[in-house]
Amino acid sequence: CGVPSEDDADAMAYYNSLPDSLKRVFLSMTQGKSGSAIVSQNGESSLYAYCPLGIHNMSICVVSPLNEAFHLVYGLSRMLLLCLALLCLTGILGTFSLSVRVSALIQWIVEQTAILARGDTAIQDKKLPYGKTREIHSLKSAVFSLSHSLQAILSDLEAHSGRLKNTVSD
Repeated sequence: CGVPSEDDADAMAYYNSLPDSLKRVFLSMTQGKSGSAIVSQNGESSLYAYCPLGIHNMSICVVSPLNEAFHLVYGLSRMLLLCLALLCLTGILGTFSLSVRVSALIQWIVEQTAILARGDTAIQDKKLPYGKTREIHSLKSAVFSLSHSLQAILSDLEAHSGRLKNTVSD
């Protein structure tokens, strides 16, 4: 289990010359574990990353000089932070764009309501953001319906007012 047979003197001699941390990596690999370890050997440090394959009790081990591994991790970290910053920027710009479009819709409603409040029933049609959305279309239709209702009431009131004026003058 991770230790060569004592009958093989060359393999045993090589195994005994290995650092204890590398012996633990070999032992973990033969036991089907996964993990990583930093091993110093002959003045150089290396990163050992290992994982069982699930085929015939085999494991795969990737060995990389430690400085290269840290450069790789540093590069991945920078890329991750850049992606995170771009994601946040996209979210902020999307939120701003959405708020501008919704604000334009609310501004149109306020303007048309002010026109109706002054008694002018000739409201202006305008292409609105999200105009094809059912709720926005319903709201726009309701504003125009209110305008037409007020226009009918005011015309009726004007006609009755004219008749009343004629009756009073007679």
